[in-house]
Amino acid sequence: MQKRFLATSKLNVTFEGVPAHAGSNPEAGKSALLAACNAATLISGIPRHSKGLTRVCVGKLIAGESRNVIPAHAAMKIEARGETGGLKTSHEIVV
Repeated sequence: MQKRFLATSKLNVTFEGVPAHAGSNPEAGKSALLAACNAATLISGIPRHSKGLTRVCVGKLIAGESRNVIPAHAAMKIEARGETGGLKTSHEIVV
């Protein structure tokens, strides 16, 4: 079986939320961590393309400052690969 190489794109995605104390004022916060987790789950559910090989991988997710603070920042590193540049681009648009 011949090994095929895939075109690749590397994406750095940041999420901005609103920090708040999780114990005394949780309703004031908007969690960047939860937004990033939701995005990672949805990205992993992107279906493979019928016209060729495709791959999408969330390789790294960083978020949070403390146990009792709703995270204001999150960062995600993603790699999208496709057998052709067009397949790779279709994943970039979805992401």
